[in-house]
Amino acid sequence: MSRRSLFRSVSLALIAVFAAGAGVGTVSSAQALSTPRFAFPTPTRIQGADRYDQAIKVSSSLRSADIVYLASGEKFADALSSSAVAAQRGSPLLLTPQDSVPETVLAELSRLHPSTIVIVGGTASVSEAAMEQVSQRVADATVVRVAGADRYEVSRNLVTDPTVGAIDADTVFAVTGANFPDALTASPAAVTRGNATVLLVNGTEEAATDADIAAIDALGAHDIFLVGGTNSLSSGLETSLRLRRYGVTRSDGADRYEAGVNINRAIFGGTTTTVFLASGTSFPDALSGGPRAAKGSSPLYVVQHDCVPTSVLGEIERLQAQQIIILGGPATLGPGVDALTPC
Repeated sequence: MSRRSLFRSVSLALIAVFAAGAGVGTVSSAQALSTPRFAFPTPTRIQGADRYDQAIKVSSSLRSADIVYLASGEKFADALSSSAVAAQRGSPLLLTPQDSVPETVLAELSRLHPSTIVIVGGTASVSEAAMEQVSQRVADATVVRVAGADRYEVSRNLVTDPTVGAIDADTVFAVTGANFPDALTASPAAVTRGNATVLLVNGTEEAATDADIAAIDALGAHDIFLVGGTNSLSSGLETSLRLRRYGVTRSDGADRYEAGVNINRAIFGGTTTTVFLASGTSFPDALSGGPRAAKGSSPLYVVQHDCVPTSVLGEIERLQAQQIIILGGPATLGPGVDALTPC
């Protein structure tokens, strides 16, 4: 047996032991090695030359799109706000630098023939000059901007916009706007659940703000999914939402990787064809992947740079996934992720 084959066998044995610890049953090491187990598919990658090309590679699976969302590739917040909304509408999410839209992105916008292009974020994220570039290049499209005083207002304004916002949302997945992993995982989960969207909130607040409540009520939502622990979304915030008589559920974990596993476990109950793996420490390659994952009702898990948390491997087996797609190149997620090296 080759070293790689032996390592893979031992890895599968470890996953079997993890599954046993999760309540599947008591499995000895010898049994795990001798009993036929789930055959993990060989991962494939969606990768581009840079974050902007990465988003184009994700978008290229679409022949056209009525609405296209364009957000900063230099800051994560506005793109996170766009992910679930874009997925609900079957739309791609493209990225741009602040001052000038790359020629390749302009070409992709033209190829998609949208009737509406939504610039998400203020001029500090996507400049007026960049917006003018888009207007001139895709002259048949209506180019609109959804902005706000900060990332939280942008998120509220986007999800509640009657034309380009959330289509329907009886449930809001509330995520911190201070970091990206929880929102990355939440967007496909929210869209798969149905009638749900993702809202960025200031998790350090000890109570939900009046503006947050107004947005939730404007959506007609009555249930709130808090994604992340109390370090991300305070216990006071949770209490204030309960006092408003929303149905509140929190999904957290010991770290960002476990939190992703837990939210996906809550939403994806049966088998699924595909799972997506994204970096839990670097956002650019993963930003545009949320709509793609959500379109196929596929979960997205964040993983470490050169290995896959054992809990995520357990999830892939639980879901009997037939395809694993890695978002980004080897500089973002190394060969250990291709090999499904456990950590």
